Amino acid sequence: MIRIYQFFRGYLQVEAEGNHLEKLLNLALVNGIYLWDVKRLSKEKISFFVSNRGYRMMEEYAKKTQSSISVRSRKGAEVLWKSTKRRSVFLASFFIFIGLVLTLSSFIWTVEIEGGEFIDQKQITQKLASYGLGVGRIRKNFDLSKISNQLIQDFDEILWANAEISGTRLLITLVPRTKAPELIPKDVPTNIVAKKDGIIKEITAENGDAMVRIGDTVVKDQILISGLIPSPTVGSRYLHSIGAIRAVTWEERSMEQKLYRYDKVNTGRKSVHREVSLPFLKIPLDFRQTIDFYNYDSIIKEKTFLFLTYRETSYVEYTLEKHSITVEEAVKTATDMLLEQMSDTEAENVISKKASFEVLDEETLFVTLLLECEEELGVPKEIIKQSDIQ
Repeated sequence: MIRIYQFFRGYLQVEAEGNHLEKLLNLALVNGIYLWDVKRLSKEKISFFVSNRGYRMMEEYAKKTQSSISVRSRKGAEVLWKSTKRRSVFLASFFIFIGLVLTLSSFIWTVEIEGGEFIDQKQITQKLASYGLGVGRIRKNFDLSKISNQLIQDFDEILWANAEISGTRLLITLVPRTKAPELIPKDVPTNIVAKKDGIIKEITAENGDAMVRIGDTVVKDQILISGLIPSPTVGSRYLHSIGAIRAVTWEERSMEQKLYRYDKVNTGRKSVHREVSLPFLKIPLDFRQTIDFYNYDSIIKEKTFLFLTYRETSYVEYTLEKHSITVEEAVKTATDMLLEQMSDTEAENVISKKASFEVLDEETLFVTLLLECEEELGVPKEIIKQSDIQ
C-alpha cells in the first residue's frame, strides 16, 4: 500500500556519495523518512528510492553528514502522465486501431464451402444470405445446427451438412446424397436380368418364372426371372417380376508396378516462416519468405487469441532415395493399391482373391488381381410388348 501511495504522490531514484553514508541513513530512519530498494554501489556510494518530500528533508541531512545526493530519475503517476501526453497521438491511433480491429472481427469476411463440387455454390451462398449468413454479415450467435439442417431440407442433393464459424470465417461442409437407382413402377411388366456374368448360388422368384437353377452359369443381360407367362387359354400374361438372385461373380483389375520404391530421408535442413493474421490482413514476421529446397514437408502450428492468429510454418527438407524391392513386395503393394480403389460395397462382396504378374522389363511388373465375389446379380428390365412396338 505504501508503494502505491508513493507512486501517485511521485518519488525519486537518488544516489548518495560520502564517507558517512550510514549516519545519513540513520538520520532518515529516525526522522520517519521511508527509503526502499537501498543498494550499495561502492564503498562510498549508495542508491535508493525516496518520496519527493523525503528528498527535500534529506538534502539537509546530507549537509550535516558532509554527503552529496543527486537525483538519477523521477518516477510516479505525474511523470507517467507527462510522458503519455507527449505520446497522445500515438496512443489515440493505437486505441482507434484496436477498436477498428475489434469491430471488423465481429463480421464474417470469408465463406468457404468444402465438398460442394456437386452443387452450384452460388445457390448455397444465396441460401445462406437468406438465413442471415454471408460476407459482411455480423458474426452473432447463430444456431448453426439449425442452419445445417435447413440446408439439407432445402437441397435434395445434400445428404449431410455442417456449418461452423471460426473467427471471421464461415466454413460449410457438404456431403452429397447418393442417387438411388430409379425404380420401375409395379404396374410395369419387367424381367429380372443378370447385370454381369456369374454362377447362380441362390434364387428365389416371388413373382414371375425362374429361368435358371442353382449352379447355372449365366452371362450379362440373360433373363433370370421372366415376367412373361405363356398361357394356352388366356394368352400370355405380363408380370412385374420380383425375386432375389445371389451369384458368384468375378472382377479383374490390373496395374503396372515398379520393382523399386522411393523413401523419404530427412536432410536436417529447415526453414521457418512466421506471421500474424488479423481478420483482414496478414503480417509476415520474417523478411525472407522464399524456400531454398524443392522437396519438403510443411508443419503448421497456430495459436489464436481473440482476433489475432499467430502462425508458424516449418518447411522440413527431405530427399528421395531409391530402394529395390522384391517381386513379392511389388505384387503385395500392387494388390493393396488395387483393393484400395474399390468402394466399400465392392470390398464387402469379395470372398477370395488371387494375384498374378507378368514381367515387362527389368524394373516393371504387370500385376493382375482376380477377385471372386458374392453379390446380388439381378436387376429389373422393362418388358417391351409387341403391341407397344407397333
